[in-house]
Amino acid sequence: MKTADGATIELIENPGSFAALQQELEPHSYIALDTEFVRTNTFYPLLGLIQLGDKERCFLVDPLPFADKAPLSEFLGQSDRTFVLHSCSEDLNLLLTALSVTPARVFDTQIAAAFLGLGFSLSYQALVHDMLGIDIPKDETRSDWIKRPLSEPQKIYAATDVRYLLELREMLEYQLKEKQVYEWFDEDCRDLLVVAPVSEVAENWQQAYQNINNAWRLNDQGLNYLKSLCIWREEEARSRNKPRSWIAKDNDLLAIASRMSIESKLSLAGLQSIDGVEKQLLNRYSNRLMDLLLQAQSSPAKIERELLNNPLSPSSRKKLKACQKIVQEIASDLSIAPELLGRKRIILELVRASELNGNGVWPAGVTGWRRRILEPALAEILSN
Repeated sequence: MKTADGATIELIENPGSFAALQQELEPHSYIALDTEFVRTNTFYPLLGLIQLGDKERCFLVDPLPFADKAPLSEFLGQSDRTFVLHSCSEDLNLLLTALSVTPARVFDTQIAAAFLGLGFSLSYQALVHDMLGIDIPKDETRSDWIKRPLSEPQKIYAATDVRYLLELREMLEYQLKEKQVYEWFDEDCRDLLVVAPVSEVAENWQQAYQNINNAWRLNDQGLNYLKSLCIWREEEARSRNKPRSWIAKDNDLLAIASRMSIESKLSLAGLQSIDGVEKQLLNRYSNRLMDLLLQAQSSPAKIERELLNNPLSPSSRKKLKACQKIVQEIASDLSIAPELLGRKRIILELVRASELNGNGVWPAGVTGWRRRILEPALAEILSN
């Protein structure tokens, strides 16, 4: 079987064939990588396929027959090569949860395109078209990658997703170095590997309540309840491997926290009488939810109200617009995507920190080249 441009497609379906492939790929410093997965009724995505590629061939590694997935993990974790991917955040999280590994080094072609001013979040198909003049169909996006056997269109689609990555890398790396932004790009790729495990660290689930819309409307007791409920949902969804919304919807948790925060006494009857909360949630989890609320009442958690998505004051809205304008101007001068330099979420964090503290307290995630560029440019606005 071959891709549309004649590259050979090889299906790797057992550990023996994979061991032989490892030997073939041993000399290569750069290997194209992509994954296919299914995530319809589970919390964790189900790994369906791993695509690898050199300059001439595409390899479709079927992980399902591997009773022992250690060889896959060991190969992907080797430190002497760089894996080339496009928009790799989901792939990294998938590899971490499915195989307990992330590559030692990655080259993300989507990020490279943003540094070259080609657009932010540019699709693989668009990048291949713009740089190579090749049109790629997107026919199998919603395929069932767990069902076997894979169809021929599925195999061709999956192989095509790695077919042009190495050629793109060579072109993009050359242009990044010519533009003298390769070090910035490489820093961002290394940061991806640092960020990938963050969502799997249980301590970080303590902040899940901060992502609930309108949480800022709650009083302190309500936020205390909401924090406890969100941590429980996160643990329940992961342990049962079900989507968060299947356990409890955001609005249901918010309604429970809001209503119970104004009750003079917590009671099971009061909980079960809350309007607008799904009856299925209350029927299944009422006793557990009541235990959580009582525990939160007796041992209040630390609440970080300043990190909630509360509305900005008029002065802060002006700061936000002024900062965004400067980011746009600097990005234009550098010929990079403005979202790459400072996404709205980051600028919002900066403005909220300045509103709270009266000076520019920079988010922990804004370091390196971005901070070196943005801090002197935004300092006066943020400290005003």
